[in-house]
Amino acid sequence: MSAERSNVNEALRMRAEELLARGSENMLPADIDDINKLHHELAIYQAELELQNEELRRTQLSLQKVRDSYVELYEHAPVGYVLVDAAGIIRRTNATWRAMLKRPDVDFRGVPFAETLETVDARVFRSRFRSLFHNPADKHIEVQIKRHNTKPFYAHITAKRSISVSTENYTNELMIVVSDISEHKRHDSELRVARELSERVIEDGPVAITIMNRDGKIAFANRHAEQLFGLEKSAIEALGYNDLKWQITDVNGSSFADKRLPFCQVMATGKAVYDIQHAITLPDGPRKILSINAAPLHDEQGQVNRVVCSIQDITERRQAEEALQQSKDMICLLLDSTAEAIYGVDPQGVCTFCNAACVRILGYDSADQIVGRNIHDLIHH
Repeated sequence: MSAERSNVNEALRMRAEELLARGSENMLPADIDDINKLHHELAIYQAELELQNEELRRTQLSLQKVRDSYVELYEHAPVGYVLVDAAGIIRRTNATWRAMLKRPDVDFRGVPFAETLETVDARVFRSRFRSLFHNPADKHIEVQIKRHNTKPFYAHITAKRSISVSTENYTNELMIVVSDISEHKRHDSELRVARELSERVIEDGPVAITIMNRDGKIAFANRHAEQLFGLEKSAIEALGYNDLKWQITDVNGSSFADKRLPFCQVMATGKAVYDIQHAITLPDGPRKILSINAAPLHDEQGQVNRVVCSIQDITERRQAEEALQQSKDMICLLLDSTAEAIYGVDPQGVCTFCNAACVRILGYDSADQIVGRNIHDLIHH
């Protein structure tokens, strides 16, 4: 209500008291009019008060709903809230914090926060608490917090200064925010184990492994690569995939196109390639025939930024295969040079090979017409 309105009401009230003091027998008609005006003004004032009270009640209900919402958000936030005083004593906790400790019904007020931590972490927290309390910005601590009847959990702690106003004074308090990072720690541990295993496999695996960057420069070579190439790791990593020092040829000694090299094929297609064979001849070293598998490695945008190669020296295998083929050719030559029919059969009597004389004697045009058939049926047909 405005000051002017208040003054008018005050004047009317004083006028009413004056009229009542005279007594009804001494009132004049003008006095009756004043009383009627006063009654009207009071009625309006009463109606205004009722409207104001109704508005106040609505405001109080709205404020209560807002307060209840904030309490709900505070109690069931995705992180734990622990309010402590300057001595590190717990003054208030939310439901999330109590659930984290598997003690939803326990009142932690009066308990030192450090007592909820594992022994080693409790000592760390106490040593850093003063600094954290007075200047919590950009500070964090990772600790293990005790749980009821189960193993502790890993938590990430940050804090924010809180000032509670009472009728007597201001009490400085610290709001500790607790995030459960147990899953994050578990994933980190699994990732570390997987990385260590991968590094062991790459470094100590049974084949030579090299990794090249997108420019074709060798960025990594394992111990088996050193043994295969007869070079130290630093010397290998100074070379490119198609360096002239490799003296790359195909297995027969002819030229080998750059686009056929495993690195180029992977970079061109983005796909893995297998058993790409070519030969190299290093200075002061023997000629070696290699079998290479290569696969792409991707960056965060999914682009190929490296190529990993597994390399096997198949020189001896190729030499053995060639020697075996030469032996087979020699045996076939000897078999075909004799006039007698010669053939071989498996336990079921099926022909596995035959010479030229056998084909001629049985009246066929080629060995393909005999091999794979029952020789008894052919001879006695």
